[in-house]
Amino acid sequence: MDLKERSLARRYARGLVDAAAGLAGLAEQMSSLAEACGSVPGLVRALSDERRSFAARSKMASACAKEIGLSREAESAVLLMIKKGRAKLIPLVAEEAVEMIFRIEGKQRAKLRVAEASLAGDIRSRVEGALSASTGMKVECDVDVDPSLMAGFDVRLGDMHFDASAAGRLSRLRGVLYSHDKER
Repeated sequence: MDLKERSLARRYARGLVDAAAGLAGLAEQMSSLAEACGSVPGLVRALSDERRSFAARSKMASACAKEIGLSREAESAVLLMIKKGRAKLIPLVAEEAVEMIFRIEGKQRAKLRVAEASLAGDIRSRVEGALSASTGMKVECDVDVDPSLMAGFDVRLGDMHFDASAAGRLSRLRGVLYSHDKER
């Protein structure tokens, strides 16, 4: 997405957050919406397809909203984006809304990748605790399982990146060995 689209998505997200009766549950709804847009093949494309009538696209969006459990305000925002020809912004608006809500609530969101699903819960709680203690803010992690890490985890919080994975260690070792080889 380019800068103009991101700016537009922020405006829609701000309107949604301002219009919402309360923030309780809105972040979860928006996370579910963003996840649905990414996991249902062709959903955003279908909602954007102006060859379909607005009535058909809005019916599809309302069915998705009901399935996800979107509030009336969130569903109205989705329908407005469809009506204005900006349905492709829906996933970005959802992400921006979640970020705004987190900032309002004094939270931060981190991206955590773990190598093994069986350890995700334990690693998540430890990382959230450590990051919350170091930042002084409540930190919540979005977790993805990535077997290419081989073992361990990788976390991003804003500009900070901490790599405690086996793949990261091997990459750093390769860099050290390569630099020593060049010096000879």
